[in-house]
Amino acid sequence: MEKDLPTREFLKSKRHHRSQATFEKFDVDRDGYITPDELKMHTCLRGSLDPLLEEAYINKYEKINMSEFCRLLRTASLSSS
Repeated sequence: MEKDLPTREFLKSKRHHRSQATFEKFDVDRDGYITPDELKMHTCLRGSLDPLLEEAYINKYEKINMSEFCRLLRTASLSSS
């Protein structure tokens, strides 16, 4: 059981780095937030992004920060399972 802890921590760290790299691709102006326009630039989503953005906006500033982005990715991966 003790051998599993480093493996879990490694995988958690690897997931965080992937999420950070993905976030940085979306954050075109490098201000630490993803705006709806930046999101539209990098997705194939058509139509309204409102449902996605409503789910992401915890801080209600109409921008997605890194923690909100990670939560959104977790939610998306759980719903696709």
